[in-house]
Amino acid sequence: MSTPIQQSLADTSNSRNKRQHREDEEEQINVVHSPDLWLKDGNILIRTTSKDTPPTQILYKVHKHTLALHSSVFATLFDGPQEALEVGSEHLDGIPVMDLPDEADDVRDFLKALYFPKQMQIHSPATSPYRDGLWNVFPASYHGILRLAVKYDAPDIRDFLVSLLKSDWPVSQKEWQSLRDRNLAGREKAPTSSTPVVRELGSIAKVVNLARVSNVSDILPVVFYELSCASESIQDHQHASMTAGISVLSARDLTRLVVGKADLRGKLPIFIDLLISASTQSGCSTSSHTCEERLNALAKSRCSAVFQHPDPIWWFYECAGTCDDIPKNEICRSCAARMKKSSLKVHMALWHLLPHFFELDGVVST
Repeated sequence: MSTPIQQSLADTSNSRNKRQHREDEEEQINVVHSPDLWLKDGNILIRTTSKDTPPTQILYKVHKHTLALHSSVFATLFDGPQEALEVGSEHLDGIPVMDLPDEADDVRDFLKALYFPKQMQIHSPATSPYRDGLWNVFPASYHGILRLAVKYDAPDIRDFLVSLLKSDWPVSQKEWQSLRDRNLAGREKAPTSSTPVVRELGSIAKVVNLARVSNVSDILPVVFYELSCASESIQDHQHASMTAGISVLSARDLTRLVVGKADLRGKLPIFIDLLISASTQSGCSTSSHTCEERLNALAKSRCSAVFQHPDPIWWFYECAGTCDDIPKNEICRSCAARMKKSSLKVHMALWHLLPHFFELDGVVST
């Protein structure tokens, strides 16, 4: 009994084979061989059709054994009775043709990943020179590879890309903070001002759908948070581009983004009050003034900036880092340390509330 994917492939192949014999006077189809995957001893032709005008059919001459070795779907298809494939398929030079209904670029990238897996290693987390900003370790081409690795059950590629995706969108606050620190240091050495926020916004939005397809839902809270931060940085003249960037989101996820962003920012006054109350302590003084007075004024003046900051969780972390630089004649060391500790507590509290803000409670498993 065929699986839904196998039936879909068969239906697609039969449909295209029927159209193959009809001349289309209005449109000429270009047919090209893959420059990378046209192997002399290949025993199956994979065919895709681009969405160009006129469309282009790309043929890959590959091996059944290689496809079956990496993919259980192809293994089942090729291991069963050959009559359906051999008889029901179109043949070119005696080799059966299998039409894949997926995006042409996705199929190309997927097949190249099967044959040249080492090419993906250059983007692994250990090779930091390839990291250019927060979202570029997981290239756009990997989205298609991961989707097809899930669809056709290619576990080796799927597991590698899932691990890379998780390293790019860590669930752990400690790992997320370390990632931010490394990237900020990298941007100071090699600024990426040419990388527009709008492009990043669109790439982040695509990760939402990718996480669902690949069953990596535990990264969604931080993805939605980064998406809200990116949208906060959009200028007035970029609103049209922002709309296009997040158009890939479902209506439910778009609502989740808008509501979560508003809820988080609406709660900031509560967390600012917590920071101020936890930082001040009566009775402590330095020479002519009390630390309580100075610390209260300092906390209020600093906290006013968080409302304009596109990344409020990061802001509290930065605030903690600057407490060591407060002059001793303004606030004593113990009070400065208390403010630093309070800032980090607020920072952590906001992080742990991300699933709640974006209505993703129960998604994060760790």
